[in-house]
Amino acid sequence: NMDYNFCKKNKIHVLSTSPVFAQPVAEMSLGLLLSIARSIHIAHNDFINKKEKYGGEISQKNFLIKNKTFGFIGFGDLAKATLPLIKPFANKILAYDPWIPKTQMKSKNIYSLSLNRVMKNSDIIFVFATSTTTNKAMINHNNLNLMKDNSTILIMSRATVVNFRDLYKFLKNRNVFAGIDVYPKEPFPKNHPLRKLKNVIFSP
Repeated sequence: NMDYNFCKKNKIHVLSTSPVFAQPVAEMSLGLLLSIARSIHIAHNDFINKKEKYGGEISQKNFLIKNKTFGFIGFGDLAKATLPLIKPFANKILAYDPWIPKTQMKSKNIYSLSLNRVMKNSDIIFVFATSTTTNKAMINHNNLNLMKDNSTILIMSRATVVNFRDLYKFLKNRNVFAGIDVYPKEPFPKNHPLRKLKNVIFSP
């Protein structure tokens, strides 16, 4: 979405591209969430492989996103673009972002909480935090294990804020869903064990 050659030629300094891709990431986040909630990706693959299941058989693990508590880890451009998309579904919206004043969040009817409290009290969590010198692997086994059973985490921005080794162990052993759009190394290793988990949906 960004013409870097034009910018360089015209001596335009690009400091941040998030305002450009915030809306596409917001819509992708909602798409992954809906696919998890309604087993869309699973049903599609079953159909392609001529093994589709009908009615209750495919929907046993499905859930509604309406009246859920949503949580944001990071409340910058990506979260602000996602907010109007989830408001019709949300019962309550929580957020952790040490850089955003609580008064600003309160004006949008968002509860500003600590990272641990967002992880513990949310049904659906969007990870939108940017990378800083202090937040590397801030999402790890300590706070992942605070998440509710049957909750969902969507990792959409800056893989460095997540300890992927802890994430794999957590998702392997807990009844929690995940949508992942960013990785510590891209292309993501073909033999990574995370690829084999049935409770994860991936996007490149």
